[in-house]
Amino acid sequence: MLNKQSLLSTLLKFHSAFNNYGYDTYDPYDLMSSDTGQFLRSVYFKNKPIGLLLGGPYFMTDLIFPKIRHLISQKKRYANADAHLILGYVNLYYLTKKQIFIELAIELGEHLIKTSIDGFSGHCWGYPFDWVSHSGKWKKGTPFITVTPYCYEAFITLHEATHEQKFADTALSITKFVLNDLKETRIDQNTLICSYSPFDTSRVINANAYRSFVLCHASAYFNMPSYMDKVHDHLNFIRMNQRADGSWLYESNNDYNNFIDNIHTCFVLKNLIKCNLVLKSSDISETILNGLNFYSKFLISKDFSLLSFVKNNKFSFFRESLYDYAEAINLFLLSQPYDQKFKNILNQLLKRVLSYQLSNGFFIDRITILQTKQTIPFIRWGQSQMFSSLSSLALNNDSNPLISESPYYQ
Repeated sequence: MLNKQSLLSTLLKFHSAFNNYGYDTYDPYDLMSSDTGQFLRSVYFKNKPIGLLLGGPYFMTDLIFPKIRHLISQKKRYANADAHLILGYVNLYYLTKKQIFIELAIELGEHLIKTSIDGFSGHCWGYPFDWVSHSGKWKKGTPFITVTPYCYEAFITLHEATHEQKFADTALSITKFVLNDLKETRIDQNTLICSYSPFDTSRVINANAYRSFVLCHASAYFNMPSYMDKVHDHLNFIRMNQRADGSWLYESNNDYNNFIDNIHTCFVLKNLIKCNLVLKSSDISETILNGLNFYSKFLISKDFSLLSFVKNNKFSFFRESLYDYAEAINLFLLSQPYDQKFKNILNQLLKRVLSYQLSNGFFIDRITILQTKQTIPFIRWGQSQMFSSLSSLALNNDSNPLISESPYYQ
């Protein structure tokens, strides 16, 4: 494994690039979330052949001419990117003892507090764009359980680094949203499903894993034992939906969302691992190990490039994604206690991804099916996650990277 000094050099190059670039960023979803993109997607969901005929040429421009987004979209700021940057900058502060990095993390945290979505039980965040899906239109400013937990973790990390009570108070406030504002579907006495947002009744597996992590962590960190009941019931839902090969479909009982991909597999597994730091359950350990073995066998090629999909019902123009590598590095760092063979996978992934760093400090964001490399830095979609993952790796190396100084992990 690369030594900490080499990783630190990589991180400082990223910081320099990001410092010049700024917080607002273009995004992979720019074309799809534009007015034209939303219209074309709505046509597609009503009539697939006509939607493909009309929308295909438009969306293919992202493959051939990605800078078209400069003409049709504006940079935006994303809460989950800010949260990952906070995690990365706190780690850099621990690594270097330089005050500038904790100051940047605090600045990001204060911005997150100001941009929290009003009208719910606690602090929460979503995306700054409208999104058309097969189930309808999601309005910008809708809070999501897949975004808000990163902010929770960021505020916990800020509190531990600064001992400022406002950051702990914000994290506790987030748990109120997570606990109270999502819709619930109870399957039986011991099995519970939560929604993706306060306005749907979906059965997305990673959404339930994220909720489990926040409530499990908060039950111990804030001494809220009542939170744990829902954790166990969500974990039962996740375990009952694990397939025989160790994988999960994106959503339970939804033919449109019956795909298996890289990042969502990582999301489920990393949240299960974080929960099991508290639970220390042999059943959850078995679920995790089965999932890790599936990932290792089916989502990693022999040359250690990552496959984005194992089962896909949608065509993709892209062969590799930085986001997949960022989440995989984070996952296999967390997975060390489960099997030491994952250490070799982590080392190989690290070697590969460091070769993707550009001279300007950012990373190649996506590699297309035409073998072309897209270098527009999407801060929300891979860059901030890679910064966070590599900083955890540099700080912790062979130890567990999640808030290691907290008594919660002792």
